[in-house]
Amino acid sequence: MSKIEQTLNALFESKRVLFWYDNGGESKAEFESLSLPDVQKEELNNNEFTLKYKIIKELPDSKFLVYAPYAQPKDEVNWLLDLQISGHLFSADRSSLIASELGLRAEHKSFVDEYKEKFFNSEKRKNAFAQIIEPSDTIESLGLKMMSVAINCDVTVQEIILKTLENEKNYDTLQKLGLEKLFWKMVEKTFGMTLNQPTIQDFTYKLLQNHFYRFVDSARAPLNREAFLFVKFWMDSKKYGEIYRQKAIETQDALNIAHELSTVHIEKLLPCDTYELCDQSVVSYLLSSLLQQNIHAEKVHEIIESRDHTFWYSGYKNIYQAILYASDLLDSIAKNGFVMDSFDDGVQRYVKQWQQIDFYYRKFILHLNRAEHVQVLKPIASKIEDVYLNGYLRAINDKFVSFVPQYTSSKLARQRSFFETHIRPYIEKDENIFVIISDAMRYECGAELSNRLSAINRYSTKCDAMICSLPSFTKLGMASLLPHEELEIRDKTDDVFVDGKPSGGTALRTKILQQVHPRSIAISDEAFLQLDRDSGRAFVKDYNVIYVYHDEIDSTGDKISSEEKVFEAVESSFDTITRIIKQIAGFNRTNILITADHGFLYQNNPTEESEFCKYDDLIKPMKLNRRFIIGQELSGNNCTQKFSSEELGIKGENDVLLANSINKIVMPGGGNRFVHGSASLQELVIPLISIRKKRSDDVNTVNVDVMPLPRITTNSVNVSFYQEEPISDKVLPITLKLAFYAPNGELISTTHTVTFDSTEQDSRNREKRLKFEFKQSASTYSNETVTLLMKKVFLNSSEEPVYKEAQTLLKLSFFNDFDEL
Repeated sequence: MSKIEQTLNALFESKRVLFWYDNGGESKAEFESLSLPDVQKEELNNNEFTLKYKIIKELPDSKFLVYAPYAQPKDEVNWLLDLQISGHLFSADRSSLIASELGLRAEHKSFVDEYKEKFFNSEKRKNAFAQIIEPSDTIESLGLKMMSVAINCDVTVQEIILKTLENEKNYDTLQKLGLEKLFWKMVEKTFGMTLNQPTIQDFTYKLLQNHFYRFVDSARAPLNREAFLFVKFWMDSKKYGEIYRQKAIETQDALNIAHELSTVHIEKLLPCDTYELCDQSVVSYLLSSLLQQNIHAEKVHEIIESRDHTFWYSGYKNIYQAILYASDLLDSIAKNGFVMDSFDDGVQRYVKQWQQIDFYYRKFILHLNRAEHVQVLKPIASKIEDVYLNGYLRAINDKFVSFVPQYTSSKLARQRSFFETHIRPYIEKDENIFVIISDAMRYECGAELSNRLSAINRYSTKCDAMICSLPSFTKLGMASLLPHEELEIRDKTDDVFVDGKPSGGTALRTKILQQVHPRSIAISDEAFLQLDRDSGRAFVKDYNVIYVYHDEIDSTGDKISSEEKVFEAVESSFDTITRIIKQIAGFNRTNILITADHGFLYQNNPTEESEFCKYDDLIKPMKLNRRFIIGQELSGNNCTQKFSSEELGIKGENDVLLANSINKIVMPGGGNRFVHGSASLQELVIPLISIRKKRSDDVNTVNVDVMPLPRITTNSVNVSFYQEEPISDKVLPITLKLAFYAPNGELISTTHTVTFDSTEQDSRNREKRLKFEFKQSASTYSNETVTLLMKKVFLNSSEEPVYKEAQTLLKLSFFNDFDEL
């Protein structure tokens, strides 16, 4: 079967009458030799009326191929024009055959002719093209579809450009197929861009520079609004975002953007995220302002919040967070006078206010150690170390040390009373109780853990404070939490005996617990977490008092090789304890207490040798520690306070020296960043977290509403979003992606990704006002209803379900591309 026969057969599948005008009759022999079953072959030879009658009246259901050995007559003398219009024109030249095969109109023949040697010389491309063309296609839309087939992408201007920018091999393909002129014509029309000798590199430079200048110097941004919005779409694209990152870094280096930024006022840079250097400039500004202490913490929060969800934020997240906590720490210390008038007053002020500074410091160091470009934080880290150590840590504990002797008469809740006060009531009521004891979890860590647990659905928590036993070391703290009449540290050892029995390890602690209540047991967290559902439920049926021992913080901090990672260990502890709690709930137990044996002091910079206290009057002490000494006939000095065992509630004839304030005692080996054992507020105050599991849900994400939308009459609109309530333990933040869409689902505006996490009590301060700019294509939908979609954004998921939507009328009288963005 010849190519002409194949084409004709394909056309007759959808057409009844085909006209073939053959100027000069060169293809008459081909016409006569055609074998077309069920098709009437007719030649025009002054027989138009007879043929017309035959086609319409005699054989109305038959197919006809009408051949004329001359050119197509003008419409006014073409007696078969009506049949021709309802039928199809066929031509046997290659371009016509291609056009006919594709079902294109006669006026598209010249378009096909231009690309027949390159694009249409491939059956695969031609078939793919045929699948997506439509009768309504224009020359412009056909060109788009050819480019999309050539580089295998969706038929949109954005997708074709992004695919070309992704890999210059795609542009080479367009060139090879003769489509590059179509590409640049599309670019010029879309972005208002004139390119004399266009290249992909120059095109990229112009796009990014235009986006940059829209922020810093709009007079130097020559391209239209569509160009600006395209770059924003490019940044937000999950598929092409990494390509943007590469191109932006190449561009900022090639065009020496660093020099450009040196002349730009910081206020103009705050919303700009074209280049990575923009974020680096904002970071430098924040760090410089903090070092000079000429910026308020509220302003730091505002700036960093505005950077959240911008393109480069993820690469600087830890730096921004370190700056945030540094700002809060400096602000808190500057506002506090650290006044106290007694031991109990100092502890209570610490619990209510000052422990937050330890929290800020811990979070600062955590993000400092995680930071992507840690060297930029060195100056502020040095300042934070100095202010935290001398302006806070030493300041409060130098004042508190004079009240430490009041420890023996304090009315505050004591660790030594824990069992009688908190466990005995459960035993008497024959109820179940789990106790999680986390080694060295100081109060501020417990307070954060309590807040985190409260945010878990169906969990209710309360964080109180206790003062631990002195000296504040593990063996004594762990023994103090057990049932006992007396505690004893015997000669030549620092082991602690509970009512005369050794208390080290879970086996010995189980014996002590079971002497008071047989259905008690002590277990390590590793062993407990290894229990599966069935074995765990069987385990808890045998016991109603279960002590679970957890040790990540102390085991990390006590080693010189890992002490600088102690704050990472705190974060890890939160995760482990949360797993323990969920496992307890899975075993159908609901009453849980979390506490600690002692707290700790930590400073990120090691203590200089010149800062240590020297103590020479020692004859083989039972226990020598950076923060305390246990022995007999010890003499105090200006670095320590002396207590007898009896004063500290410990049986025996020993003396105890506690290092004053935050002083450290000289001793061989070991680290000196992480210490505990004395009576600083950070070591002394420990958490007592009470947890209950509820039966019904009690955690929800915050509700966000969009304020009534006005009719949209310009190419930008301000929309207000209202967060109905403040964020709290049980009301969680929500992150939403916000944008306008046309009735057919086309994105027609900029997209904003916003986290609604305000804790403001004043409702006016929980409103966010966002500006949406509309793409040029939005004018296509004037006088139609468009939709503002609010989509949920989930961490580590590409799913974006619709949260809410709002509709409004788009009524653009004209599209002003010169409106200020």
